[in-house]
Amino acid sequence: NATVKACGNATVKARDNAMVEACDNATVKACGNATVEACDNATVEACGNAMVEACDNAYCTSYYAIECKLSDNAIYRERSTSIIYHSSDKINFIKK
Repeated sequence: NATVKACGNATVKARDNAMVEACDNATVKACGNATVEACDNATVEACGNAMVEACDNAYCTSYYAIECKLSDNAIYRERSTSIIYHSSDKINFIKK
């Protein structure tokens, strides 16, 4: 049931009932019932019943759908369906 605040270039692997607050360029891998609040340029990879709240330029990814609340320029990618979710009308996607 750990609670972690990760800032700077920190890397965190959270599982079970862990709670992580990630900011700056932190990278978080969350599994089980982990809860993650990600902001700035944080990157989150989530699985299981993880819940993610992302803002600023945070990037979240999971293989199957998870509960993910987005704001600002945050992006969430569900890999099993190749769907990308975002909350900003200012984001442009360009195919290369």
